[in-house]
Amino acid sequence: MNTSRERLVRLFAEYGPQSAIAKHGRHELLAHPVSLIALERLSTARFALALLWDGELPDRWLNDLCGPWGIGEVL
Repeated sequence: MNTSRERLVRLFAEYGPQSAIAKHGRHELLAHPVSLIALERLSTARFALALLWDGELPDRWLNDLCGPWGIGEVL
Protein backbone atom coordinates (compact mmCIF):
# COMPACT_ATOMS: atom_id res chain seq x y z
CA MET A 1 0.00 0.00 0.00
CA ASN A 2 1.46 3.39 -0.90
CA THR A 3 1.96 6.15 1.63
CA SER A 4 -0.88 8.34 0.36
CA ARG A 5 -3.36 5.51 0.47
CA GLU A 6 -2.19 4.47 3.94
CA ARG A 7 -2.70 8.02 5.11
CA LEU A 8 -6.21 8.15 3.62
CA VAL A 9 -7.12 4.85 5.24
CA ARG A 10 -5.75 5.97 8.62
CA LEU A 11 -7.43 9.37 8.48
CA PHE A 12 -10.76 7.90 7.43
CA ALA A 13 -10.54 5.37 10.28
CA GLU A 14 -9.70 8.12 12.78
CA TYR A 15 -12.14 10.75 11.50
CA GLY A 16 -14.63 8.85 9.34
CA PRO A 17 -18.35 8.42 9.93
CA GLN A 18 -17.87 5.62 12.47
CA SER A 19 -15.14 7.35 14.51
CA ALA A 20 -15.64 8.92 17.93
CA ILE A 21 -14.88 12.42 16.65
CA ALA A 22 -17.41 12.17 13.81
CA LYS A 23 -20.15 11.35 16.28
CA HIS A 24 -19.62 14.81 17.76
CA GLY A 25 -20.09 16.42 14.34
CA ARG A 26 -16.72 18.20 14.07
CA HIS A 27 -15.74 16.65 10.74
CA GLU A 28 -19.06 16.67 8.93
CA LEU A 29 -17.50 16.32 5.48
CA LEU A 30 -16.34 12.80 6.33
CA ALA A 31 -19.97 11.66 6.44
CA HIS A 32 -20.24 12.35 2.70
CA PRO A 33 -18.83 10.31 -0.20
CA VAL A 34 -16.97 13.36 -1.53
CA SER A 35 -14.71 13.23 1.53
CA LEU A 36 -12.23 10.77 0.00
CA ILE A 37 -11.85 12.99 -3.05
CA ALA A 38 -11.36 16.04 -0.83
CA LEU A 39 -8.71 14.23 1.25
CA GLU A 40 -6.84 13.12 -1.86
CA ARG A 41 -6.93 16.66 -3.26
CA LEU A 42 -5.72 18.07 0.07
CA SER A 43 -2.68 15.82 -0.36
CA THR A 44 -1.89 16.68 -3.93
CA ALA A 45 -3.52 19.97 -4.91
CA ARG A 46 -4.99 21.70 -1.89
CA PHE A 47 -4.97 25.20 -3.36
CA ALA A 48 -6.61 23.98 -6.57
CA LEU A 49 -9.28 22.37 -4.40
CA ALA A 50 -9.77 25.66 -2.57
CA LEU A 51 -10.31 27.45 -5.89
CA LEU A 52 -12.90 24.88 -6.96
CA TRP A 53 -14.72 24.80 -3.61
CA ASP A 54 -17.68 26.83 -4.81
CA GLY A 55 -19.77 27.19 -1.71
CA GLU A 56 -22.08 24.26 -2.37
CA LEU A 57 -20.71 22.76 0.82
CA PRO A 58 -19.75 24.87 3.86
CA ASP A 59 -16.16 26.20 3.85
CA ARG A 60 -15.68 25.04 7.42
CA TRP A 61 -16.15 21.41 6.31
CA LEU A 62 -13.00 21.64 4.22
CA ASN A 63 -11.07 23.70 6.75
CA ASP A 64 -11.99 21.26 9.54
CA LEU A 65 -10.13 18.51 7.67
CA CYS A 66 -6.95 20.55 7.30
CA GLY A 67 -5.87 20.25 10.95
CA PRO A 68 -5.99 16.45 11.16
CA TRP A 69 -4.45 16.27 7.71
CA GLY A 70 -1.52 18.35 8.95
CA ILE A 71 -1.91 21.48 6.82
CA GLY A 72 -3.17 25.00 7.39
CA GLU A 73 -6.65 26.07 6.41
CA VAL A 74 -7.14 26.55 2.68
CA LEU A 75 -10.24 28.75 2.70
